[in-house]
Amino acid sequence: MRERTTSKISNVFIEMIILVLFFSIAAVIIFRVHAITITTNNENTIKNNAIINSNSIISLYKNGSSAKEAIKKVLPAKTKVEHYDNKYVVSLNRDFTKNKENFVTIVCTENKEKTEAGIVKSIELKYLYFDTQVYKVEGKRYEEK
Repeated sequence: MRERTTSKISNVFIEMIILVLFFSIAAVIIFRVHAITITTNNENTIKNNAIINSNSIISLYKNGSSAKEAIKKVLPAKTKVEHYDNKYVVSLNRDFTKNKENFVTIVCTENKEKTEAGIVKSIELKYLYFDTQVYKVEGKRYEEK
C-alpha cells in the first residue's frame, strides 16, 4: 500500500510541475505580446500626431506664414524653436508637449529657389522618434517677382 500512495503523490507533484511550467510559458508569451502592442500603439500615436501637425504647418506656410511662425502656431505655447542656418529644430515628448524627456524631434528645413517666374519657397518637415524618421513631408509656395 505504501508504494501506491507514494506513486500517487509523485504523480500529483509531476502534474503540478507541468501546470506551473505551462502557465509560466503562457505568462511570458502574454507579457511579450502586451509589450509589442504598447510599443506599436506609441509609434502609431506619434505618426498620427506628426501627420496632423505637419498638415497644419504646411497649410499655414502655404498661406504666407514663415516656417517658424507656422511651427509656433501649431505646437503648444512655450515651445522652444531652435534655429540653425536654414533649419528649425523642436524637441518634444511623445504627446507632442514640451517636457524633460524628449522623444520626438521635428526638423524643419526651409529653402528658396529663384526661377524665371518668381521665387519658390519650400519647407521639409521630418519627424524623428528617438533619431528614427517616422514621417517626412514637403510643402511649397510660389511668389511672383
